[in-house]
Amino acid sequence: MSIRVALAPMFHSADDAGTLEAAFDIAKRFGSHVDVLFAQPDPTDTIPLFGEGVSADTIRRLTEAAIAAAEQQRKAARKAFDQASAAANIPLAHRPDTATGRPSVGWTDVTGASEDFVAKKALVSDLVVFGTTGVNAAPGFRPTFEAVLLKSRRPVLLAPSKISEHIGHNVAIAWNGTAEAASALAGAMPFLKSAATIHLLTAVTSRTVAESAEDAANYLAWHGIGCERRVINVDGEPVGAALMREAVNMGADLLIMGGYGHHRLRERILGGVTRHVLNHPSLPILIAH
Repeated sequence: MSIRVALAPMFHSADDAGTLEAAFDIAKRFGSHVDVLFAQPDPTDTIPLFGEGVSADTIRRLTEAAIAAAEQQRKAARKAFDQASAAANIPLAHRPDTATGRPSVGWTDVTGASEDFVAKKALVSDLVVFGTTGVNAAPGFRPTFEAVLLKSRRPVLLAPSKISEHIGHNVAIAWNGTAEAASALAGAMPFLKSAATIHLLTAVTSRTVAESAEDAANYLAWHGIGCERRVINVDGEPVGAALMREAVNMGADLLIMGGYGHHRLRERILGGVTRHVLNHPSLPILIAH
């Protein structure tokens, strides 16, 4: 697998800078095309329902104001895209040109639910890149992220607002022997094949044993990829926090992990690993379900 097409959703938020920076870094590294998609709700849907006594003129003015605000957001998002692509020196492309092997970008803006448009576009993308600022992420981020991960079943790269110069040179893999972790491992192959160092992390819990990492290490070895195995003793600490701490301490610039191993509602109630890393982004994370 290679990363030929990456999808980068924008939400007109502070997260967009991290999204574009990470996506363009990947485009340059792998010679990829980046589809940037800006989806916003129908502005008329943001107008509250009024009862009797509200004049038609008031409703008209509110409608016009909502439409104008939506257009202003669209223009601001496009301006941010134009500036970022120009700074990265990546040209626009509207049709595939596999002969050159050079990176390129494209822009699409649509009106409607972000989770619907992004999840559909993700089906024909190798990787979906999201910027995230943790608990302060854009309102549309969480439902869109979950739609891509759980419905489109595509690997997702979560990029915090401040990232290292490059992503994926020093990689940490969170391995627990689940199908979700295996999906993440497969989706991360382009990064793993070019990484300088790889650490395979296994947290010892009631559901995970360190020996489960041996099969994963052998699988990587068959692909010509070496790794160092490391066991993490959780000792009552949340697993997500322990994995993030270990990855940060070893200087990792990418953490690979499976997402939503349990039902997502249960993870929200119990505070699962996925929820922790979403709320506390300390480094780029490639996650798959």
